[in-house]
Amino acid sequence: MASRVVIVSSSLLKSGQIDMKSKDFVKDGREIPAVKKKGFAPTGYCDSKLMNMLTCRQLALHLRDTNVTTYSVSPGFCRSELGRNVEMPIFKKMLM
Repeated sequence: MASRVVIVSSSLLKSGQIDMKSKDFVKDGREIPAVKKKGFAPTGYCDSKLMNMLTCRQLALHLRDTNVTTYSVSPGFCRSELGRNVEMPIFKKMLM
């Protein structure tokens, strides 16, 4: 019998970075260089979504000789309260 593991990620993983020196970089966030434009998504969120995708890939390697497949999916934009504390222009909030 085949099985699948589905891990929810986000297209914002492209902005993620992993800092192996930080103990809790999801909570603490990370510094954004002054030359880089600051995005609207918190760095901890982007980093955690990158880790979700990497976890999925690693799990796929461990399960490759089984009937278990893994998927990392991005559900796209959806209406939620996740952005309630994020500073962004009102027109962008209206689109969410």
